[in-house]
Amino acid sequence: MVYYVDLFHGKCRGTRLLNSPDEMKTRFVYEGPLGSWVKLFAGQLDPIGSLMLGRFKLRGSLVTILKYTRAAKELVNSVASVPIEYPVEWSEYVRGVTSR
Repeated sequence: MVYYVDLFHGKCRGTRLLNSPDEMKTRFVYEGPLGSWVKLFAGQLDPIGSLMLGRFKLRGSLVTILKYTRAAKELVNSVASVPIEYPVEWSEYVRGVTSR
């Protein structure tokens, strides 16, 4: 499962689920294991620091992404502020993770 977010000049123009990261042409793909996503959205991981630690991988220009570290953190903060109900099948990833 891939979650596509269309960001352009500070605005989110849309989102959608994809079957594969190759389904749409994008400049960047930020990918990682489900457990890391759960921790990221709970505010327990930093989006840029997690790249440096290898918890996530980036396809695209790291130099460009590093210019927008504040925006990346704000995006994660926005997601973390919304209550998330995870599917029961994800319980092994969600166990022990507390939201902000």
